[in-house]
Amino acid sequence: MSTSFTSAHGEARYDNPVDHRSYITEGEFKTYKSETERDTTGQPVVTNGIRLLTGESDLKQRVRVEDLASFIKSAENRAYPILAKNNAPALVLVQFDCQPNRLEVKIASQGSPQESILQALYEAMKSLSPLQTRGEVTFQVELNVRP
Repeated sequence: MSTSFTSAHGEARYDNPVDHRSYITEGEFKTYKSETERDTTGQPVVTNGIRLLTGESDLKQRVRVEDLASFIKSAENRAYPILAKNNAPALVLVQFDCQPNRLEVKIASQGSPQESILQALYEAMKSLSPLQTRGEVTFQVELNVRP
């Protein structure tokens, strides 16, 4: 199954709550949401969107869209069961800094996620096989926990 995304909004500056850096681009930063609306009623964890922190022209040169979509789906499949164990609402932002054969993960959260759950999430994300890239690719996955 292929996943495609459409742009939800864009901006020229993004103040990143994960690494506390400001990203500025000549174009715009976009948050992508699935083109296909799914019924998420009753699901304890959903993806709010994907924010690309690597410009689209660089992204196209560094990674295949299919590989990126597959990586994100793998991350969601590991993250959802872990975050579903949290007993309070939370927003969790997982940042992936991908280089050839290397993966760095950073996590920020709002609300009341349990520290043990965030640690389990971090370990699960770090254990993913690195995204196949031809240069740096950085993006975030925003997860909404709603037990």
